[in-house]
Amino acid sequence: MDREFRILILDDDIDVCQSLENFLATEGYVAKSVHTLDDAWECFKQDFHHLAILDINLRGRADRENEDGLVLLRRLDEGGLLSATQIIMYSDYGNLQRYREAFSRYHVEDFLEKDRHDAFEIVRTIQKIATEKAQINLDLNTRWPRGLSPSQLVVNLNIDDRRVKNKTPQQAQLAIELDDLLCRLFYQSESVLLKPLAFGHSGSAVMLATPFFKKTGAGQPVVVKFGDHRQIDLESKNYKEFVQPFIGGNHSTSVIELRRSLHLGGIVYSLLGSVGNQVESFSDFYAHAGVADIKTLLQRLFHETCKQWYANRGVLQLLDLTDEYVRRLGLTNERIERALAEGLKGVQGKRQLYFDSLPEGRAFTNPVADVQRQEFLASTYNCSTHGDLNGGNILIDKERHVWLIDFGLTGPGHILRDFAELDTVIRHQLLKEEEATLEERLALEEALTLAERFSEVGNLSRRLQSENAALVKAYETVVFLRQLAYQVVESNPADDVKEYNVALYYYSLNALRFYSWSQVQRQHALISASILYDLVN
Repeated sequence: MDREFRILILDDDIDVCQSLENFLATEGYVAKSVHTLDDAWECFKQDFHHLAILDINLRGRADRENEDGLVLLRRLDEGGLLSATQIIMYSDYGNLQRYREAFSRYHVEDFLEKDRHDAFEIVRTIQKIATEKAQINLDLNTRWPRGLSPSQLVVNLNIDDRRVKNKTPQQAQLAIELDDLLCRLFYQSESVLLKPLAFGHSGSAVMLATPFFKKTGAGQPVVVKFGDHRQIDLESKNYKEFVQPFIGGNHSTSVIELRRSLHLGGIVYSLLGSVGNQVESFSDFYAHAGVADIKTLLQRLFHETCKQWYANRGVLQLLDLTDEYVRRLGLTNERIERALAEGLKGVQGKRQLYFDSLPEGRAFTNPVADVQRQEFLASTYNCSTHGDLNGGNILIDKERHVWLIDFGLTGPGHILRDFAELDTVIRHQLLKEEEATLEERLALEEALTLAERFSEVGNLSRRLQSENAALVKAYETVVFLRQLAYQVVESNPADDVKEYNVALYYYSLNALRFYSWSQVQRQHALISASILYDLVN
């Protein structure tokens, strides 16, 4: 992919623009000029630029009070684009002192007076900014696995609230942006070896990256997440507020770089204390690990990595679990009913549901009724939680140490929130389509409901009888996870498992919207939601 240092010139003097464009082209730069404020803003909305040269006064000496260049500067700042674009301001008049304060606030790199600076000096200024200030390495050697490219990685990203589709102009544009974003994130590296890890529920993507430096060779592997710049900014904000103060020790996640292009943002995480470069997601680890190793991993996750979150749980509070989960998951009757109607086959009925692959006559309560008008209250704990604890956001090295990434939903919430989400992921998603029939999955769900109190969860360990090893693995993992969940609320005298079942109910409903899951996995989620609905009502 050919890379160019992109420059946008805003000046109402067409001759000056043409002359500067031609001169910059001879120096190896790609420059484009516009002559009005509106045209300049449209250019910034449509494509990214590394540097902008902005004339302060666009209407000449007759209107010295005109400050269109500064108006554009403010718009760029409000849109967050000043972090992605270096700025040079210039003018026909000696206005440096007048605008010094504004330039300081907006991080303008230089101010040039047209009458005193010729094209050669402008180019020298640009060269200095490009090499010292822009922090971008357009010569970066990005090494992708065979058969993979930026164009493929941007498909299904959620940008501006819509999914990127294959073979579209948006895909082509974002592929160029992703390549440029990597040049910004790894501006100090000579090359970088990339390996995809996972796609997040928020429409983002995660890669493992090993940078190589000219003098020191291979660096420590890092994790790169990229997606809609607003989500990346929110993730960075949540990390600073809810992760940095609480997650510590030898195996913690540290943000080492945050950059953006036009639509995309990228964040680089260093996994402090990781051993080797064989980092994998919990989803991949679960597929090949035995139950004993999975239990050890889960114990480290909740007793070490997340320990400080639960230690700051405060006192018992009256928590509205309906508001907690309906609001956080964006659940509405319309969305869930649409999920039932679109693509979910083999299910009949309205008030009572019947599954084609189960014995005839077995009816299940439709769990979708009045999702938004229910009211589940619980006396429980509130603390910082990860908020999106799926199999792709838990990373593991070869020594079985654990790190978390993706803090876009991190913040205060129900103390059992993360446990319930991971519980749902293990039963519905990590138990693969071909590994268990719907009837076997029903047996798993019914066995898990036999604990009437939270303290009785440990008694479930041998309640499922099955020759299906994958089913037993999922069951034993979930029972152990629920024991860990009980430990963080053990001091609650209520000993009520209902608050956990309510959380599971909402996560099961939410899973109906994951259209990439197989039919049997989504049907499993629906059955689980039905059984849990009967339990909590």
